[in-house]
Amino acid sequence: MPAAGYPLAFCLIDIDNFKALNDTYGHNIGDLALVAFADLMRHAFRAEDIFCRYGGEEFAILLHHCALPDARAVLEKLRHRVQRLRLPVPDGQPVRFTISCGIAAVASPHQLQSAIKLADEALYFCKKNGKDRVAINTGSGCR
Repeated sequence: MPAAGYPLAFCLIDIDNFKALNDTYGHNIGDLALVAFADLMRHAFRAEDIFCRYGGEEFAILLHHCALPDARAVLEKLRHRVQRLRLPVPDGQPVRFTISCGIAAVASPHQLQSAIKLADEALYFCKKNGKDRVAINTGSGCR
C-alpha cells in the first residue's frame, strides 16, 4: 500500500451495455467480449499493477506508483483500444463494445474502502453521462 509520495490509484471498469450485448448476440459473444477485454488488460498494465474481475462485467485495478492524471491517461488509452475491438459474429457484422471507468486515489491502506466508494461513484457518473468515458472522483465531485 502507498506510503508518503507513493501514489496508488484504484479503478473500476464496467463493460457498457453488457446485458444488451448478451441478450442481442448471445452469451457466447458476451464471453468473447470478456475474454477480449481481459486480454487487452493483460497488455495494458504493468507487472506491479493488480487487476481482477470484480463481478459480472466489472473489473477492478490497483495502479501502483500512479497519480490520478496518469491513471486517467492509462485508462483512456485502454478505452480507445476497446473502441477498436471487433468481435466476430457468425453471419453478421462484427460487434463492438465500450467501457466506462471510475478512478480514485488510495491515500493509505486504511482508506481503501473509501477509494472503492469514490471510484464506484465516478463509474456511475460515467454511466449517467453517456458511458464510454473515464472519470476521476477526488471526494469533491467527479470530473
